Amino acid sequence: MPIERKEKHVYSQLARLLVSVVVLAFVNAAAVRAEEAPAAVPEAEQSSEPEEPTGEHR
Repeated sequence: MPIERKEKHVYSQLARLLVSVVVLAFVNAAAVRAEEAPAAVPEAEQSSEPEEPTGEHR
């Protein structure tokens, strides 16, 4: 049974919707990772040396 034109159109729309959902899922995952990344302090920035006083609180 051949697929009618209307059915092809529906399948085409469903395929586009599926692609959009997958793309949005990846974009969302990347945004979540980017949002969480600044919370982690790299080891290079962690210093065991005490901060120097600024002189304002003497």
